[in-house]
Amino acid sequence: MKKWFQFVVAFLALATVSFAQSVFVVDALGGPGSTHTTISAAIAAAQDGDMVLIRDGMYLEDLVVDGKGLRIEGDAGANVRVDNIRIENLGPNQVASIGGLVSGGLDRKIGPNILLSNNQGAVWLQVSTDADFGITASIQDCDNVVLHGMSLTQLGWISQRCTGGVCYDATLTIERSTVSLFDSAVRGLTGNEILLPNGSSGALAIDSDVWILGSTIQGGDGADEYLVGVVGHGGAGLEIRGTSDVNIVGSSISGGLGGQGTYPGTPGLGVNIVSGTLTRHQKLARSLTTPAVVRSGQPATLTFQGKNGDIVFLLISSSPSAFAYLRNVLGPIVVPPDSFFARIGKADTSGQLNVVLNAPTVSSGVRTFYMQAAGLSRATNDIVMGSPVPLHVLGPGL
Repeated sequence: MKKWFQFVVAFLALATVSFAQSVFVVDALGGPGSTHTTISAAIAAAQDGDMVLIRDGMYLEDLVVDGKGLRIEGDAGANVRVDNIRIENLGPNQVASIGGLVSGGLDRKIGPNILLSNNQGAVWLQVSTDADFGITASIQDCDNVVLHGMSLTQLGWISQRCTGGVCYDATLTIERSTVSLFDSAVRGLTGNEILLPNGSSGALAIDSDVWILGSTIQGGDGADEYLVGVVGHGGAGLEIRGTSDVNIVGSSISGGLGGQGTYPGTPGLGVNIVSGTLTRHQKLARSLTTPAVVRSGQPATLTFQGKNGDIVFLLISSSPSAFAYLRNVLGPIVVPPDSFFARIGKADTSGQLNVVLNAPTVSSGVRTFYMQAAGLSRATNDIVMGSPVPLHVLGPGL
């Protein structure tokens, strides 16, 4: 009880150092308290550190952030749908955090529906995707990207990306970037009987540093025989090229099935290492979920999922830069300034721990906290960091 009390005190203390910026409220119907009716107009008006809060609605526009560190969130309980997402040209100290949205590629764009490029600052992305449309993502030249709770799959044509005369068609392509993929699912394109009989790769890493934690990646299945002897082969779950260094923790990586026919197609490899390195860590990934948006003084439930009997710790910080210390999830934990690390409880027999915490009082604007849980296994005495999540606490009138 004493340790939990100390954690609450620290949470409240951090609220005093995380200052509020402007909040722009988007409402397609122009409802009370809104400042804009389109997301693009709100982003244009916002400055570094501001927040764009989006109310319920279908917004037939792309979400584009170019050179601004913004927090963009769907309101609590809102169903917010956008077309494509593009984040680019962040400077070293800028952070873009986007969540609480559904990106559906409603315009049927050929090419990546989510494009992150040329970002020196951190990008945090936690968005849902529309199963009826499918969605692909491309990450290029980014220093620190966190993808959490993503579901990437492709139902139609994948625009190939060609480098040095070699073309790739993966659902998730990572080039020259540092990326952590938490609690996500990626699926390659199933072969088409007419155009592309072979299934595509689920994910592709080129000259990148990638951590895959608690995720499922699967190659696309090959098309069944449509002419005598013509059948598709399964795609690789994960393809590694160049100087990539890939680490896998508690994840499932599998190739697609070969197509059926007189001569069945070949199943895809789980991991196809053309060059680069792969390390599999025999540990169970941990995860943390919270509501992304909560009103001042209201309760927020934190849910940890790990192993039976885990001793659960929580890192909370007013700055996302804290999590640069935790990229190596299996290494020592260094608690940076303006952060707090404390034990909050013990997981039950299912490996779960739920903690209800009242959000601190915010007089105006918004305060953002960045959290990451860790599970200490009593059986093996090892500690594994879970998925990081932002928590936005809104002041009165929002």
